Amino acid sequence: MKTPLVHSERNGFTLVELLVVIVVIVILLAMLLPASTGGGPHRAPTTACMSQQKQVAISVIMFSVDNAGRFPWQLPASNGGSMDLAASNHAYPCYEALSIYLGPATRVLVVLRTK
Repeated sequence: MKTPLVHSERNGFTLVELLVVIVVIVILLAMLLPASTGGGPHRAPTTACMSQQKQVAISVIMFSVDNAGRFPWQLPASNGGSMDLAASNHAYPCYEALSIYLGPATRVLVVLRTK
């Protein structure tokens, strides 16, 4: 004769077990969250710089597309480029040629004038 299976009264988690599981999950998430944010407020200047570099790269590509694949430093100043001015060893003329593509809201270049 087979013995009947004993059914326990316990069918799920108790409230204490459920709270312990929730607390463990919250602690694990709290430990992982700061690592994934990448440094918080200290990352903001880096992000802004990367965004401005991307804007400059896009403006160079747009200039190249509009000028038959030639970049600002490959076109004379009479054609909207900066080839004549690039001999002065300053990057400003190239950015000035790109200024129509960069737009007035983009501040990517600070010009320091020397006496």
